[in-house]
Amino acid sequence: MPEIKLRTGPGVYEVLAYASGGTLEAFKQFVENAADAIQEHGRDDGVIHIELLREAGTGRRGRTRLKSIIVRDNGVGMSAQKMEKVAKSIGDSEKLQLALRGEKGIGILAFAVICERVHIASYAGEEEQGNCLVLVREWLRQERAEILDDCAAHRLPTQGTHVYLYDIRPEAAERLTKENIKKFLGREFSQDLINNSFGIQIRDGPRYEPVEPKRFRGVSIMRQPLRVDGDNAYVELYALPRAADDAHVSLLGRAGSRICHLAALDDFQHEPWQDRRLEGFVKYDKLRRTAGKTGVVEDKHYVALSAKLAEIEPEVKDKLASIGTEERQKELRDILTRVRELVSELAQRLALSQFTEALVEAAGTTQLAGETDPFDRAPGGRRRGRGRGRPTLAIGDRQPNGEKPLKRISTPQLVPTVPPEDKRGVRSWYDDIERIIYVNEEHPDFLEAREDQPRFARYLTHVWIKEAMLQQYATNSPRLSDEMVGVISQAEALFAKYF
Repeated sequence: MPEIKLRTGPGVYEVLAYASGGTLEAFKQFVENAADAIQEHGRDDGVIHIELLREAGTGRRGRTRLKSIIVRDNGVGMSAQKMEKVAKSIGDSEKLQLALRGEKGIGILAFAVICERVHIASYAGEEEQGNCLVLVREWLRQERAEILDDCAAHRLPTQGTHVYLYDIRPEAAERLTKENIKKFLGREFSQDLINNSFGIQIRDGPRYEPVEPKRFRGVSIMRQPLRVDGDNAYVELYALPRAADDAHVSLLGRAGSRICHLAALDDFQHEPWQDRRLEGFVKYDKLRRTAGKTGVVEDKHYVALSAKLAEIEPEVKDKLASIGTEERQKELRDILTRVRELVSELAQRLALSQFTEALVEAAGTTQLAGETDPFDRAPGGRRRGRGRGRPTLAIGDRQPNGEKPLKRISTPQLVPTVPPEDKRGVRSWYDDIERIIYVNEEHPDFLEAREDQPRFARYLTHVWIKEAMLQQYATNSPRLSDEMVGVISQAEALFAKYF
């Protein structure tokens, strides 16, 4: 059981916390190592198996808790000599410095973000027995690891590597669900999966499920070859309607092998590559990864590709701006349609409530519930004369004379607009001739709510409620505010249906 001297040191946890990029990014290190081993082997039946193992009754409220994760591959495996070399390079100062500069790729050290200890068992097919590298989180400050020459618990019958992540940390377990892992790996390894470079299977129970490649979201804005030094690179880019934290453009090398995210490179620390609405990939067979798998070798091929990408930047920016405007207008139309459906149903509910009865009584008239519309007033605020002397009916009831059931209430349109000078300080106003509620699209509250769809839908609904209440209680502020609370409460119950 030889002991290995690491180069980690007392500050290793702080470095890991800064450089890991999060739990899923840390977990990707082991899947990426497995993918590299399969590609190095050159086999066409490569597969990575991920297994989540649980412990019953130890999680929150007695639910099962994620205890360990196994990542298996049928790649090239590691000999005893290679495993020792890998172990001795863990935490070397160069890699840690790269990590501190923001480059991902902390390698096997990523286990400490996920769990308390890891066993990496590997068999290269050249020896009678495999080897097992043991790392414990607490050992890192002591700068030690161990290699077991013959680990009875982790003997491999075939060539490949198995990674056993034991005692998953609670904060990591919350992120490492089967669905989260499938979604994340489907995105990160999309090109490999599309090209059938290898497969990824995952299970959190009796059956394995395939990790499907994530198809790019948004609208295609560029799919074209780029002529670089007599060879073809290829660019495929998509524009999202709004920024997404997981959007990125991947840089790919030969056969679509992963290198890094384009925006992580110093030469692309600007728009449009930093725009979180942009995703896709740039592929160039002549690119190579650095030895530490943290970036791209910046040779003449990389320089030539960078120059070509700089040429297309103005076009990408223009298309992003155009798609952004179109998508936001489409999104606005969709929200306005659903808000109109919501307030139509809300108006019907109000027509059948004590709220409406009070209005009718206050007006000294009896009219159809289906026609009790807070906006049903002639210009100047006088209620239009309809339904006098008739009993109140519910929506859908047949009328006494046998006529068809009452129809839905007609509600005014909500129309965002640039306000005239005398309306710049208000959020909305009602035009009782056109029967339109105009919404001030330059108001700070409108602009702030516009960035979040559910919040924006509530904002527009509340504007409608405000204008409805003003039609009924313009001269009775206490009653207006009291009824507004009740109507907003009823509207809130409808949001789950429409949004």
